[in-house]
Amino acid sequence: MYVEIRCKQCEPCCRDDCSECVHCKDMPKFGGVGKMKQCCLTKQCIAPILPSTASCQVCLKKKGSRKLSQLKPEEILYECERCMEIHHLPCFHVKFYFCIFVI
Repeated sequence: MYVEIRCKQCEPCCRDDCSECVHCKDMPKFGGVGKMKQCCLTKQCIAPILPSTASCQVCLKKKGSRKLSQLKPEEILYECERCMEIHHLPCFHVKFYFCIFVI
């Protein structure tokens, strides 16, 4: 299982820190100690992506550093909503036809 990364393109990702939420008050730039290490609550990404180190758990091929628009449809990695495993679509259909995938 991978930690999802902010897309840095959606509207919440592009906002400035609010300086008022619990996470902002903990940040050193707003006078906090920086123990929580969380982003501002108003900057919660609505379209998180998988990291470039993510790999298919069937064929073990990695996503690579290419952008989503440059990948062929069979190279795109998907995450199953039920089992939270990451697969290419062809690998997904071969092994996990009962699961539901999301991008």
